[in-house]
Amino acid sequence: AAVNSAKEVSNERDDFELEIYSSATKEGRKMAKKYGIMSVPAVFVRGNGHPEIIGHRGAPTKKALNKSIDIALGLKMWEEKKSFIEKIKERFK
Repeated sequence: AAVNSAKEVSNERDDFELEIYSSATKEGRKMAKKYGIMSVPAVFVRGNGHPEIIGHRGAPTKKALNKSIDIALGLKMWEEKKSFIEKIKERFK
């Protein structure tokens, strides 16, 4: 599912490069070790517009992949989600 979603997004967009590694191959195992991947599927998105690699555990939706690509390219900003406690505190300010 993760590979299919990534390929679909790749077919719809031309502003990023898709690389797929299988943990069943030597190169895939090397990449998994490099990034500390302990379970599959794992999807990483990186780009010049965001200083960190954006990671997904499991198969992300096309919407989530598109959002991650936009952030990695600097087209959108990363939004930190507020915790339940932070939301409550804001109500009582």
